[in-house]
Amino acid sequence: MNSVLKVALFVLTITFTTVAIAQESEIPQKRSLEIFAGPSLVYNHSSEEFDRYGKAKLSYHFGINFRHRIFKRVDITTALGFSRKGYKTAFEDMLPPDIYNNPPTTNLPPERTEVMSNLNNDYLIVRLLLETSFFKRQLILATGLYGGKLIKSQLTVTESQKDRIVYKSINSLKYAYQDYDWGVSILISHEFKSVFLEDFGVQVGMDYGLMSVMVDNPTYQSRNNLVFNLFLTYKIL
Repeated sequence: MNSVLKVALFVLTITFTTVAIAQESEIPQKRSLEIFAGPSLVYNHSSEEFDRYGKAKLSYHFGINFRHRIFKRVDITTALGFSRKGYKTAFEDMLPPDIYNNPPTTNLPPERTEVMSNLNNDYLIVRLLLETSFFKRQLILATGLYGGKLIKSQLTVTESQKDRIVYKSINSLKYAYQDYDWGVSILISHEFKSVFLEDFGVQVGMDYGLMSVMVDNPTYQSRNNLVFNLFLTYKIL
């Protein structure tokens, strides 16, 4: 709980400091709408036992940003999008080569078996960010919060022996995950000033989950979402 409070306090401190620095002069309201998409590096950080096998996985996200300028260098941005989160695990075991036969035989020696799991958790994401720009919007820093609604959870498990898949299962895990997720968002952005690229931008950011996404069950380990995003943006209005 202490780490959660520290992160929340850090975000609030940055937010209020940003507003104090950036309130140079008010300007007429200016709004813009942009679309974004890009790759993500997603992970569930959790207990030491899970982290021994868990791996980050490459995923994707997309959506729209609505930006409202409130001061000369300060914007409030609301983002609505889709994000595929989850994790991968991989480990080796020794299993009989015909363990999934019906009925299996017992006179064959066990073989090295690679067991791989791939979890896809699909979320609708909303972000509320306070942005401060520097160097004529060549550098934009943003902090805020995100919230997510889980719409689908699917786990794929495969077991392979000698590069041959001997078992595969695809199951829904929505019953094991919370319906909602929330946490802190931090982004760094750059807007291109070239004539040919003036409506384009690039952002890198992190969504750090502050709650366990697993349902409250003693058989489940506590897991929090951690996502690193690359945004490619295009201004449409």
